[in-house]
Amino acid sequence: MKRTFLDIVHKITIGAVVVATLFPSTANIANAAEFTSAKLALSRVQASVTAVTDTWTLVMPSAVDWDGDTNTRDEIVIDYPASSVTFDAAADWGASDFTITDNGAGSNSVTVFSVTANATTFTYGTCASSGTNDAVVAVDVDDLRIGFKRCSDTFTTNGNGSTVTITISNEINNGTAATYVIPVTHDEDCGTSDTAGCGAAATDNSISAAIDIISDDQVATSASVDPTIDFELSVETSLCGASTSLASAGTLAIGTLSSASIGRNGYICTRLDTNATDGASVYVTSGGALISTSETGDKIPDTADTSMSEQTISAGTEEYGLCVSSSGSGTGAGSGATPTADADFDGGGTCTTSTGTVVGELTTATEQVWSVNGPTVNAFANLNVFAAVSTLTEAHTDYADTLTFTVASTF
Repeated sequence: MKRTFLDIVHKITIGAVVVATLFPSTANIANAAEFTSAKLALSRVQASVTAVTDTWTLVMPSAVDWDGDTNTRDEIVIDYPASSVTFDAAADWGASDFTITDNGAGSNSVTVFSVTANATTFTYGTCASSGTNDAVVAVDVDDLRIGFKRCSDTFTTNGNGSTVTITISNEINNGTAATYVIPVTHDEDCGTSDTAGCGAAATDNSISAAIDIISDDQVATSASVDPTIDFELSVETSLCGASTSLASAGTLAIGTLSSASIGRNGYICTRLDTNATDGASVYVTSGGALISTSETGDKIPDTADTSMSEQTISAGTEEYGLCVSSSGSGTGAGSGATPTADADFDGGGTCTTSTGTVVGELTTATEQVWSVNGPTVNAFANLNVFAAVSTLTEAHTDYADTLTFTVASTF
């Protein structure tokens, strides 16, 4: 029957593993009642794992609390069986290793006033000068016992039986793989001595918990995410955004140029999705100039550029270039990284048809226009293409260039 019950209460959870198995004690203890319930949770249940945290939740019988005064002090003792665990050395134990609450107390938190840990004896420190809701703790490192004595009873019982929660942090090391039964006792008003334990004869309430220590309590999980990238390019009459429905790439007609003004018409919209860890960059390559198809020697500017440079564009001076007019990314949580214009294409802070706008020259070299530094959703940049001519620029209706845009992500 005992075997069947232990099988029922054996539980394992994956990851941060907690295993708790509990049942009333079947031990024969004279005049002993049972706790209403008890629960034990471990941070790990793998054999030989060290620095495990044990959390006990003990519910007293109806109208029974855990209290103490100068003449009578209640004691709770947890008696770990041999081979179930090992304790850290006596010198390693301190008040910070314990967190105790008691809902029967006026204050839910119980302060650990002192911890006395020894290798061969089970004794408590004195309660002298302790405060309200204080307790003292005794640890027998060799016999694997931990006791808790209440120093004061300056609270009123809740009438339904106190619920005492005791967390023992990082001082217990799991033993060998097996199922263990761990008895817990509660002794009421067991004597005037601060330092002595109550002893088995004084036991008033008892219960036991079963815990299963196993050879391996973890399951490794794994997954992969395929790299993705989606790049869109279109010619638009107005600024595009993260959710704008885009046209095709097509042709950007700058229009008829005059030495009295700077030519610009419409926008090139570039938009990008990627899950690349280090983001992506958008590049452009040009023929180096607007070149007349009928007179290939006639160009705007007058000499095709082969290396990148920034230029200030002005009416009356031949120039041809591009800058980022506006940019952004998808709105809301999860939109990811936002675009950053390359220094050569950021317009010097203004990307307009006003005289003085700084543009990146369009050249035969492949140049980075903008980038994002991480995964992004619908990151976009609107690009202005400018051209300016002088009074000496040859008259043709067939000046043309092809801008080739590419994108690369770093996964």
